[in-house]
Amino acid sequence: MVGIALLVFARTELSPMLSEVQRATIPTGKGGMLGNKGAVAVRFKVCDTSVCFVSAHLAANTRKWPQRNKNVADILSATPFTQPIKVAATAASSSITNSSSGTSSLVSTSSSS
Repeated sequence: MVGIALLVFARTELSPMLSEVQRATIPTGKGGMLGNKGAVAVRFKVCDTSVCFVSAHLAANTRKWPQRNKNVADILSATPFTQPIKVAATAASSSITNSSSGTSSLVSTSSSS
């Protein structure tokens, strides 16, 4: 995919409560091959609660609603999450990184061709 990103931030004091961080990239362009449409997703647990964020770029125009609905169904049913990513405060990407503002970058995921 080209140019889609998802950034998730959490307060620094929540860092010890976050686990099972996973990310996924889901192409939905022509035949699932072209990078013009699709989504990126991040899921993780906060204590015992699962949380999932999805950012998607879908077909435009009112007349393309059947394609958008199909793409959303594909994204939600076939999201290929990776194995859990080890959360480490010192790594920059796909991890927790602390900042001086009291927030942490939990995960950054993007897709480009």
